[in-house]
Amino acid sequence: MDNLQMDKLCYTLKDDNMWVSVKKFEIRIYTTDEGVVVDIYKGSENGACGDALASTYAFDNECEEEDA
Repeated sequence: MDNLQMDKLCYTLKDDNMWVSVKKFEIRIYTTDEGVVVDIYKGSENGACGDALASTYAFDNECEEEDA
């Protein structure tokens, strides 16, 4: 399973956060009371290392439909 590859792979985050390893990066996806945050860290043999290299977020209200 080291090289698991699938054409379409979808996950639904059920807990408050998850970690994903991609290439040499460790990526944390987590919820807040206002939305979702994604932080990207340099990976190491022990997992994430140091401060986040990049971070982005989205607010829950950005997914709400506008009244017509």
